[in-house]
Amino acid sequence: MGVFNTLRVKMGSVLIALIGLSILAFLLTDLLGPDSMLLGGGRSNDVGEIAGETINLPEYQRKVEEFKNNFRAGNGRAPSDQEMNSIRQQAWDFLIIEKAFQEQYDELGLEVTNEELVDMVQGNNISPIVKQNFTNPQTGEFNKEQVVNIIRNIAQAPAEQQAQWYSFESSLVPARARTKYDELLAGSTYITTAEAERAYQKENETAEVEYLYVPYYSVKDSLVTPTDSELRSYYNEHKDQYETDASR
Repeated sequence: MGVFNTLRVKMGSVLIALIGLSILAFLLTDLLGPDSMLLGGGRSNDVGEIAGETINLPEYQRKVEEFKNNFRAGNGRAPSDQEMNSIRQQAWDFLIIEKAFQEQYDELGLEVTNEELVDMVQGNNISPIVKQNFTNPQTGEFNKEQVVNIIRNIAQAPAEQQAQWYSFESSLVPARARTKYDELLAGSTYITTAEAERAYQKENETAEVEYLYVPYYSVKDSLVTPTDSELRSYYNEHKDQYETDASR
């Protein structure tokens, strides 16, 4: 009995060891396989697709970091969590314009001039992106004087700050180009007066109709006697419904 007990204990240990090795092998196969995230496989780096082009995580993160640096340069502080959500959306919108719309802009000859850029930064039509980056968090008001001071002293600023500012200005161009593109599309649509009137009538005219519904099955067959000509006419109009395939 002592021998059997010893064998039973040893066999139990062997089974446990085999099960453990099987689980370990399964985990290693999953972790080190071709789709493993540890080895950079699979599609873990793909964050989306724009106009048929796959956008990977590093490309998206670089654009987010660029917008984040622009915010920090303009506000002198790191963005909050809520502001980071907006920055991520801006980065994605920028990629959409760059990948999907730029070719159409080039074909149409759409461009943003230097005069427009100045107007967007310090003129009468301040870009929403500029307002967001230079808004006082305490008062919620846009600090235009801060922008003007940066532009006035940019030539004397360190090279890194100059690069950040020019990068920020460049990021304003796609948004303005998209606005001009949308305005061009809106202006190219023309609706005639007659079309507008028909659309108005279709949406607003109503009519009241009174009718009597008499189902055919409520009329007795004895009350209706079709003539031969009526039967022949009906048959000629519907004879294709009575065709059958030839058979032996």
